[in-house]
Amino acid sequence: MKKLFSVLCIMVISLIGVFSFGENKASADYSTGYQYFATEDKLWDGRITTSSSDRNVRVYVRYLWKTDGYGATRALPGDLLFRLCNEATGACTAYKDIDDYGVDYATFYGMKVGTFKLDIKDIDSDVYIYGERNIKVY
Repeated sequence: MKKLFSVLCIMVISLIGVFSFGENKASADYSTGYQYFATEDKLWDGRITTSSSDRNVRVYVRYLWKTDGYGATRALPGDLLFRLCNEATGACTAYKDIDDYGVDYATFYGMKVGTFKLDIKDIDSDVYIYGERNIKVY
């Protein structure tokens, strides 16, 4: 009987330890990692899901090039506009540019809980821009 009680106590203490020190799922920041995108290709440029604890979205861009089909030159993050569209409702944010001069990201604060598609467009209709983007939810 004493041995059974000891085993039960060890199991209870172990379970308490597992649930007390486990990963906090309430705040599960995540990132899509850098992936290729191109403007003017009629495709969505990414997909993310927000939660009640992670409602901010930041879109980073890098390795940007613009082309008219006959050669490519470097593009700047300021040549791009970003918006998020709710998959369930179809409602979209207004297009926004990068957060500040010299940075390579745009931030959307306080998004509703849901799944959103990313749309990236360029400001010049004569060229398209391609590069890599990373979407971070936090």
